[in-house]
Amino acid sequence: TQTETHRLARRRTIAPIVPYVSVIIGMYLLQSAWAALLLYQAQMAIVLSFEGQWYHIGALTRCRKRRLIAVAVVMMFSGIALIGLAPILGLTQSLAATASRFGLAGNHWLPFILCFSFTNGWMEEIYWRGYLGSTSRRLCWFDLWFAGYHALVLALFVDWWWALAAVVVLIGAAWSWRQSAHHSDGLLVNAISHIGADLSILLAVWVVIG
Repeated sequence: TQTETHRLARRRTIAPIVPYVSVIIGMYLLQSAWAALLLYQAQMAIVLSFEGQWYHIGALTRCRKRRLIAVAVVMMFSGIALIGLAPILGLTQSLAATASRFGLAGNHWLPFILCFSFTNGWMEEIYWRGYLGSTSRRLCWFDLWFAGYHALVLALFVDWWWALAAVVVLIGAAWSWRQSAHHSDGLLVNAISHIGADLSILLAVWVVIG
């Protein structure tokens, strides 16, 4: 019915705030990267369950245009760029202390990297490009919402102008992932590239911390 359609639309407008709540509580209040990650994933799972959107999980194995997978593999090397930029960003001196402040030090790093990389990427694709997906060729609000919450995290590690620059890149990534989901009729390319990028970047951070 029209009433139910309006209700669904309203809930979709609220859904993008989920990561912002998680980051504010986990990183800013509890000062725990683990708390932020687990709270975010729990909220996504609740929303997807409540909205009956888990059927998008089937799209994680689907790709109509296999050549896009090659593009996805390239994103696995994102961490190399971070290693090169680390001295410019001033991360070589401050990153270890900042990460430790949020519970990421010593033996805590590897479990976090593996958990984050192999769970968060595909969940976010189901959530942002599945449930909140759009076939529009233009930028949409969901692209901005997705990129924006990363600024809250990055602002804790780098100067605001670098965080802003990263958000611009992430807006482009969100748009590209949305187009990929549409043109490949699936989320396989998205999942590969998202997981690869997360794993590459977090391993690079680990290397920088040394």
